[in-house]
Amino acid sequence: MPPAVRSPELQMVSVMFVGHLGKVELAGAAVATSFGGVTGFSLLTGMACSLDTLCGQAFGAGQHHLLGVYKQRAMLVQLVSVPVAAAWAYAGEALARCGQDPEVGAAAGRYIRCLIPALFAFGPLQCHARFLQTQNADVPMMLSSGAAAMAHPSAAAPRWPTASPTRPTCASWRSTSGSRRPARPPGRASPERR
Repeated sequence: MPPAVRSPELQMVSVMFVGHLGKVELAGAAVATSFGGVTGFSLLTGMACSLDTLCGQAFGAGQHHLLGVYKQRAMLVQLVSVPVAAAWAYAGEALARCGQDPEVGAAAGRYIRCLIPALFAFGPLQCHARFLQTQNADVPMMLSSGAAAMAHPSAAAPRWPTASPTRPTCASWRSTSGSRRPARPPGRASPERR
């Protein structure tokens, strides 16, 4: 199970909230999310994936003392977050130099600077997740994922303050969207009955 700090649902809700600020902010958040995923979060995930193999072998062989050693070494490797955070601090300028629209680049830079604390939490969290999953200890991860989901602004504010008929809230979108099938005109038979 992926940790809630980096789950796509929380990212989507964050981008939806930013989308209410304007088109430039939405574009900046989308660019920053993509840039952060490629340059930071995927890098840390790849580095932590070695624990799947190493901890799995140690646990299966009954060498439980090696689990902690491997986890500590992996967390040291996660210090690569420091240069990545430094690069993220100047991401807006870098994106503008690469040809990105200056306004969107500046918005992306502001957004990704807000993601820097998540970068430092994400590396150790990946190590902890693999450490616990190797031992089939899923309950701590489930509880921490639930706590992170509840701490997200979407849980604190279930209705957007800018709700209107043209900008539905989460609750009104669910009630108006109904089923996934489009409504058929009256008197027309369904394709299954033909």
